[in-house]
Amino acid sequence: MRLVWLRTLATKPGRRWWLLIGGLATLVLYLTLWNWVPAGASDMSPRHATGTLLMFSVMPWYFLFCMAFLASRTADLADARPELPSTLVLNTQLYRLPWWATLPLLAGAVFGADQNHYIISYWRDTADFRPADIVIFVGNIIVWTSVALVLTWRIRLSLTLSKLGGELPFNLYDKTSVLPMRKLATYDLLVVVGALALMPLQALDAEFRLVNYFWGMLIGLPAAAILFLLPLSGIRRRMQTLKQARLESLRLQLKGLAKDDTTTLESVCAHMDRVRGMSNWPVDLKLVTRLVSYLVIPPLAWVAAAIVEGWVERL
Repeated sequence: MRLVWLRTLATKPGRRWWLLIGGLATLVLYLTLWNWVPAGASDMSPRHATGTLLMFSVMPWYFLFCMAFLASRTADLADARPELPSTLVLNTQLYRLPWWATLPLLAGAVFGADQNHYIISYWRDTADFRPADIVIFVGNIIVWTSVALVLTWRIRLSLTLSKLGGELPFNLYDKTSVLPMRKLATYDLLVVVGALALMPLQALDAEFRLVNYFWGMLIGLPAAAILFLLPLSGIRRRMQTLKQARLESLRLQLKGLAKDDTTTLESVCAHMDRVRGMSNWPVDLKLVTRLVSYLVIPPLAWVAAAIVEGWVERL
């Protein structure tokens, strides 16, 4: 499955404006269909409907834009290291999906349709196909299919990036060559966080609904961790190998020193402690965890407050 459109958007940034036009056109289409029937045909309040339509209009085009951005950055990384074996594989996979990718895409579409089981039941019982219900049904399918597309495409590339990271030339004291890989993994993380930040659009009416957040968080948070850590895992394995080799070299050096040469002994022992204390990851995980916490905790706190408020109102 060739992603010709992705290559065009990645190599010609000026054409990404079409994604904005596409999002606006989608919103206009949804609003037109939504207002096709008299007011009250939909079970949603006006604000809830507006927020839901905004999310359905923004989310798929947001993912397409992020795919184009990530593809261009991944291509830059591959172009900078043409001599590495995994670079050829990366270039082959970048704008192409294997045949089996249709399975997760189909699973995403089915999952999106299942989010509207109440609409399906209503159609089965009444045969009343309201345009507003059709918008919700189709919108959910498109959103979850786009989620499946992004995750399938990116996780596959992340596996290759992991192999590429293990081939990058660097040493324990100079990790400049791994900076582009670290930056790319951070972009992957921010794409997922940005998608999670769009979920509260469904709550413009300030009404908490667990279903609006449950599946997004359940899929989004593990996906963010995988897309961030998987590309860096190859660098981590190579870092562990380099540390073990360096420690073994220092142990041999330590055995060959005279016992009365205390200055050199202390220097070698301090060096060994320094090597042991080096992180196996090319990033400060504490800093990343703190950053993600700042981004994720506020919406989670809002959700928790809404749950408590609902409980209080039922007392």
